[in-house]
Amino acid sequence: MTDNSIHTNENSGFAKQRLYNALLFSALFFIVEFILIQFHEYWADEVHAWAIAHKSTSISDVFYNGRYEGHPKLWYVLLYLLQKFTDNIFYMKVLNLCIATGAVFVFCYFSPFSFITNILFCMGYFFAYEYSIISRNYAITVLLLFWCAGVYTKYKGKYILLLSLLFFLLFQTNVYAVIIGFPFYCYILWTFYAKKNIRSPYIIASVIAILAGLVVSVMTMRPPSDSGLSMENLRFSLHDFAHTLSIVFTSYVPIPQLNFHFWSSNILNALPHHIYLQALLSMVLLITVCISFKENKKVLALFIGGTIGILLFTYLKYFGYIRHHGHLYLLFILCYWLYVTEKPTETDKENAFVSWIKKYLATALLTIQIIAMCYANVCDIRYPFSNNLAAANYIQADGLDNLPILGDGDYITSSLAGLLNKDIYFPRPRYWGQFIVLDHHWGNFVKFSVTDLLNQVDSISSVKKSDVVVVLSYPFNDPTLKNWTLLQSFENSIIGEDYFIYRVTYVSQNPEKINARGEILIEKGYYKEALKLFEKAIYLKKDYSRAYMNLADCYNNGFTDFKSALQCIDSAIKYDPTNSAVVFDKGAILFNKGDQKAALEFFKQTITLNPNLVDAYVSAARCDITLKNTDEAISYLNSALKLSPNSAPIYRLLAECYKNKGDALQEKKCTAKAIEAEQIKK
Repeated sequence: MTDNSIHTNENSGFAKQRLYNALLFSALFFIVEFILIQFHEYWADEVHAWAIAHKSTSISDVFYNGRYEGHPKLWYVLLYLLQKFTDNIFYMKVLNLCIATGAVFVFCYFSPFSFITNILFCMGYFFAYEYSIISRNYAITVLLLFWCAGVYTKYKGKYILLLSLLFFLLFQTNVYAVIIGFPFYCYILWTFYAKKNIRSPYIIASVIAILAGLVVSVMTMRPPSDSGLSMENLRFSLHDFAHTLSIVFTSYVPIPQLNFHFWSSNILNALPHHIYLQALLSMVLLITVCISFKENKKVLALFIGGTIGILLFTYLKYFGYIRHHGHLYLLFILCYWLYVTEKPTETDKENAFVSWIKKYLATALLTIQIIAMCYANVCDIRYPFSNNLAAANYIQADGLDNLPILGDGDYITSSLAGLLNKDIYFPRPRYWGQFIVLDHHWGNFVKFSVTDLLNQVDSISSVKKSDVVVVLSYPFNDPTLKNWTLLQSFENSIIGEDYFIYRVTYVSQNPEKINARGEILIEKGYYKEALKLFEKAIYLKKDYSRAYMNLADCYNNGFTDFKSALQCIDSAIKYDPTNSAVVFDKGAILFNKGDQKAALEFFKQTITLNPNLVDAYVSAARCDITLKNTDEAISYLNSALKLSPNSAPIYRLLAECYKNKGDALQEKKCTAKAIEAEQIKK
C-alpha cells in the first residue's frame, strides 16, 4: 500500500491517457478471456440459470421459475433478454465476459491506482477466472460495485441519482452485494451529509430508491418456506465458528490444492486440523488489514461491518463456496480503493510495522491471486470442468435425443436438458423439465431406491412405447436387467459432474416378469420395493393369484401387517382355490398372527391338496403342539419323516413332543437321531 501507485493528477492529458490505458487493457482482457472460455465446460449451476430463463415466456415467468433460487433476478432477466436473440448457450459465456470486461474497464478507468497495479488487480483469481470464465451472477456485482466506487470517488457528490440507480441494480445481483453495498451506500451518504455538498431533495430521492432496491432484492431472493435452501444454523460450535472464520484466508489466499479437483479447495486443506489453522491465519489477515486502515475510521468501519456481515450470513444461513467467499476479497479491494482515495495527511512518524504492512500487504495478496488464477485456468484448459457438454454431444450425435430421457442425480443431469434444449424426466421430483425446482422434492430430500428408478423407467417406456435413455450421475450395474445397456460413461471431471448413459430397450409390460423381479427382491429382503412390483403385476393382470400370494408374503414377513396379508391371500385363494401353496400361505399368516386353531385347518387342507408337502405336516404339528394336541402332532411329524427321513428339525420337534408326554426314552432316541442328521448334513 504505497503512494507510488496513486495518481492524484486529474488534468485532461492524464484523463485521456487513463482512458486509453483502460480501453487497451480491457480489449486485451476480453481477447484472452474469450480464448479461455472456449476451454471451459458449463457446469450445472450455469446451465440451470440458462434453463430457467429459457423456459420462461415473460419476465414475470422468470421471477416465478426462479423463486427457489435464493438470488435476486437481474442475471436471470439478462439471460431471458439474451434468449430473445439467440438460443445458443455459448452466448451466455459471451454476455458474462462482456460484463466482466466492463468491470475491468471501470476498475482501470476509475481506480486511484497506477496502470500496472490495475492490471495486477484485474489478473487476480476472481477477476480473471471465477467471475469471468464461469458464467454466474457475480461479474455483475463486480461491475456495479466498482462503478459505484468510481462515480463516487471521481465526481464527489455529483450524480447522486446515477449512484442510486447503480446501487439499486447492485442489490439485484446477490445477497453478498447487498451485505457490502448497503453499508457502502451509507458510507457515501454520510460523506455527502458531512460535507453538505448535495441538496436534500436529491438525498431523499436517493434514499427512497435505495430502500426500494432493498425491498425488491429481499422479496425476490427470499425463497418459499419449502425451499431446499431454507436452512439455518442457530447453534454455536467452535468448529463452525472456525470454519466460517477460515473463509477470510481462503478468499484472500485462494491458491487451491494442486490436484485434479482443485475448484473451491485450498492448498492448506490437506493439513490436519486445517480449519483451525486457516481461522488463525484469517485473524492475522483481518488484524493486519485493520491496522493498515486505522487512519481512516470510516473505511475501517466499512471494512469491519461488511466482513462481519458476510461472516454472519455464512455462519447462520449458508456456508457457500469460494465464489461466495470471494466477496470478502472484493470488499477488501473496495476499502483499499476508498482508503487510497481519501487518505488523510500522513503523520510525522509512523510505526515501522504499519509502514511495512502498507508496503507489502497488497503486493503479496495480488501475487497470490495471480498464481491462483494461472493454476485455475491451466487446469480448466487441460481437464474437463464438467462432463455435461461431452455427454450432451454424445446423445445428440447418436440421435438419442429423439428418445425419452430420464436423468437421476437430478440436479447434475438437469444440465443435459438445458444443453439439449429438451425436457427430460426427473424421477425423484417426478416431473418433466429442463431445470430442477429447488424445493424439498429433489436430490437427497427424497427417499429413492433402485426399485423406484426401475419402476419409473419401465413406466415411461410403457407409456411412450419406446426405448428410454437413462442418464445417471453414478454407475449402475444389475446383471439381471437384460434390457439395460451401458452406452457410454463420462468420468473424471474437475468438479465431479460425471455421467453414465444407458439405453433401456422397450419391453411390453409382462406381469409374469414383473412378478419374477419382485420375487428376487423378496429373497434379498427388499419387501417395500417388491411390494410395488407385485401391485404393478396385479394391476396388469387382475386375477394373478401368484402375485397376490407374494404380496401377502410381503405384508406377512416384511411388515407383520396380518390384516393386509389376509386380504391379499384371500384374493389369491379366490383366483386359485386348489393351489396348495396359496392355501398353505394362509395357514402360515394365521399362525404368525397367533390363531393356531384356524391355521391348522388350512394346513390340513394343504395336506389334502398336496400330500407330499413336508412343510404342511410340520406346520400342522406346530399348531397341535401349541394347542397341546401332542398325539396329533406326533402323527403329523411321523408322516413328515416318511417324506424327509433325515430331517433334524423334525426329529427335534418329535423330541419336544415326547418330552411333553413324559416319554424320556423316545425323547432321547429322537434327540440322538436329530444329532446324527445334523452331522450327516455337515
